[in-house]
Order: sequence, then C-alpha cells, then structure tokens
Amino acid sequence: MMKKIFFILVFTMTSVITMADSPLTSCSFYKRYQNVQMVKTAGNASNINQTIMAYLANKNNPIAARMATVYTLVYGTDPWPKESTQTFPEKYLEYLKKRNAVTTESALFDKIDGPTLMTYAYMLGLANYAEDDVVAKARNLADKAISKDQTKSLTVRLIGAVITGHYWMSSDWGMVYRDAERVINDSSLKKDMKQEAIDDIWNYLKEYKEY
Repeated sequence: MMKKIFFILVFTMTSVITMADSPLTSCSFYKRYQNVQMVKTAGNASNINQTIMAYLANKNNPIAARMATVYTLVYGTDPWPKESTQTFPEKYLEYLKKRNAVTTESALFDKIDGPTLMTYAYMLGLANYAEDDVVAKARNLADKAISKDQTKSLTVRLIGAVITGHYWMSSDWGMVYRDAERVINDSSLKKDMKQEAIDDIWNYLKEYKEY
C-alpha cells in the first residue's frame, strides 16, 4: 500500500513539475521556421545586433518569422537562455526609439504598430521570464500590441496568449488554456502562422485545460 502511494506521489510531482514549465520557454515553435535565414542567424548570434534588430523592426517581414527570430535570439536551439539575454530588450528598445525618432518609452509604444510592439513584448518576457514584475510589464505591452494591431493577426494574439499564459502561472493555471482557446477559436483572425507552429503552441497550452 505504501509503495503504491509513493508511486502516485512521484507521478503527481512529476506532472506538476512538467506543467510548471513556462509557456514562454516551452512554446518553441521556431523549429517550423528554421528555413528562414534570420531565424538561423539569430540562433547562432551571441548578442543582439543591428541586423537582427532591423529585421525585427521591419513590419514588412512576416510576423511569425519575426517572433521565431525573437525566440532563437534569446534561446538559440538550447533549452536554456544564452548569456546576457536580459540586456537584449533594452538594446532593442533603444534601437526602436532611434528608428522612430522618439525619446521615451510611452511615445514609442504609442507610435509603433502592434506587431512590432509584440516583438518587443515577447523579447522582454522571454529574456526575463523569472522576473514577475517584468513579465507583468510584458503582458501589459502585449495587450497594447493587440489593441493596436490592425491586421487581425493570429500570430500577434497567440504570442500574446503565450506571454499572458506565463503571467497566469502564479495564480490561475486554467486561464493559460482559456486565453489561448479564445485565440484558436477566433475565425476572424488572419492565419499568418504555419499550422504546424500553431499546433506546437496549442498542444502545449491546451494541457492546462484540466485546471
């Protein structure tokens, strides 16, 4: 009897630990975009640079590829962040301010388009996933990015759900699923992400349905 209880406890603890992984770090959909040169370039880069930032800030580049580039920039193809990735968002922020001829964050966030703002929010959350206050800021920026997005991008909203999903991990795991479900079921959105990448994200987030 005691042996049975022990195995039940081990199984339960293992499940909790697995589920406790961050939606931010676990949704590695970038694998579906490895044919994009900038995704590879960012993955091999030891630091953020002008070439990568210019690609991320260019709204003419596909938004899903830009998001995949953000992921590989911070994580490469390894399960742990590269060194000094927490400095990347600040460097990108300064680049965006110069590019848009503004001097303050608020002016920048009001000026740039929603998808580009989401590239910054995603980078900020990924690079600082262990800092609750920073993730909260990333979540607020993600909400702003969605409200500003005129393209009805599924990618923008799904990445927003990933960021918000990490935020909910500290209080309501069920919301991780429900936020993502609303995006997945919204037929009015522009499907601008590969189906395989959507599936990669959704297959992870829907595991929280039972909560």
